[in-house]
Amino acid sequence: TQATAVSILPLPQAQSAVIRYNVTPVDGLFFDSGTPFIQLRYLSTGSQAQVLARLIEVDLQTGLETVRLTFNSSAFPASSIYHVQQVYTAGGYIGCLNPSWHFDFVNKAYYVSAKLSRSALVVNSAAGIQMIKVGYTSCFSGF
Repeated sequence: TQATAVSILPLPQAQSAVIRYNVTPVDGLFFDSGTPFIQLRYLSTGSQAQVLARLIEVDLQTGLETVRLTFNSSAFPASSIYHVQQVYTAGGYIGCLNPSWHFDFVNKAYYVSAKLSRSALVVNSAAGIQMIKVGYTSCFSGF
């Protein structure tokens, strides 16, 4: 008799996809006051499910990329349905700040890099994005 070697390959524990969304200059991104934010309507359900989105600024002269905002679904309460959360430049502060940067579509370009991850081993583990909104908070004096 001859022995037969059997190879067992491990199953992938996590699956992920990276998607890029271009940010185009529209009227709402030309304010000179307020705090830039990124808002997502997303799903992150089950073990190891995560939505990670980064607003990236690209210098058109040098090609240097700078992460301006980071959205991490793990920072928010879990939910089994699509829901909305947002982050601001100052660690989630809501209101008017004097951020160290503003959108500059003359010298820079912007995109959102989103990574969707889920467990391949857990039933009902899912990650998805339905909507991304980039903008400024409104700043009104006297309120």
